[in-house]
Amino acid sequence: MTREELINEIREAFAGVKLGGGHGLREADALDGCEGIKFSEDECYDWSRIAADDLSQYSVALSFFDEQGMKFHLPAFMIAELCGDFGEPSFIAISLTHFSDYRVEQFALFSTPQQNAYKQFLKYLADHSDDAQERERIRTVIEQFCGRWS
Repeated sequence: MTREELINEIREAFAGVKLGGGHGLREADALDGCEGIKFSEDECYDWSRIAADDLSQYSVALSFFDEQGMKFHLPAFMIAELCGDFGEPSFIAISLTHFSDYRVEQFALFSTPQQNAYKQFLKYLADHSDDAQERERIRTVIEQFCGRWS
């Protein structure tokens, strides 16, 4: 699958997803400091409008999103990663390959097409990584975590 095909698959799988009552980008980032406040400037309706600079600045939010927040924000993170919008290569591969019970809960609301898009994203990262340890870590996530969805 090409990068462009994968981006299209992600866009289609997550089309129309709204944040609802979930944690916004800045709100989830603030949970790192246990601030627990709402931010009116968080995008709630169209994840594709979230700027890559904001995703990079508030990247710790990936660890604190609730189920709705993860479903809403992950496609923006994945596409930004695929487009090379982060200063660090494999930003998401590093962030999302450490699993816990909480991490599993974050993916609870994903539909089958969304699960498949995420799995294809991980496969793409593994196939294009120059780092053998990173490739192995990603493949382990695909087998152990995404394998539950099959």
